[in-house]
Amino acid sequence: MSGREGDFDPGVELLVPTPASEHEALARAERFRELVASLIERNRQLQTALDSRVVIEQAKGILAGRFGLDTDEAFEHLRRAARSNRLPIHEVAAGVVAQQRLLRDGAKEPREPEPGVADYVALRSSPSLKR
Repeated sequence: MSGREGDFDPGVELLVPTPASEHEALARAERFRELVASLIERNRQLQTALDSRVVIEQAKGILAGRFGLDTDEAFEHLRRAARSNRLPIHEVAAGVVAQQRLLRDGAKEPREPEPGVADYVALRSSPSLKR
């Protein structure tokens, strides 16, 4: 153990007292089940946040490269597009990435708009991005 509370070293054997009764054992098992369920949910939330962040970073890079912006400016454009369309920023970012893939693959227009694609088109034609 490193000494900080909450740290866990899997190489250290934990001494857990034997439950005094079957009722206590069942209560411990239920607490453990709840803890595991909570950790699984927390892991899912963190993975979703990480995946969303990756897409936002990709979109920032696309906008920065396309319009000669720094990444803070690109993020601000994403944020404004999301707010003005009442969409989560990761949906607008996903649309930017999807549109970029379509353009890269030679498509002139997406067959079926994905969330955020219209926002990307609006960003592309935005007067503030004309340079």
